[in-house]
Amino acid sequence: MPGDRLNPHIAEHNTEKESSLLERLEERLKGLKAEHEKGQKMLAAIDFQQGNVKGSLLRISGAIQVLEEELTKAGHSKTRDISERGRFETEEAA
Repeated sequence: MPGDRLNPHIAEHNTEKESSLLERLEERLKGLKAEHEKGQKMLAAIDFQQGNVKGSLLRISGAIQVLEEELTKAGHSKTRDISERGRFETEEAA
């Protein structure tokens, strides 16, 4: 209201409300930034772990392939294949 600008008590009250709102917004911003940083660190750790797991799976797959080839050369009657889900399924060799 136009008269509010002339009344110092109302102007002071509005300034306090604005200050309180700004403080709450700043606290919320600070909390969100901390949460964001924490999430970034968690994501980096997960990415690192994913790389380790992929490396392990690659080594295991290579070892499986070598062993299957050696068993085939030796005339072993069973082979092991990895399904798309990564489970082992035993099949009789034809």
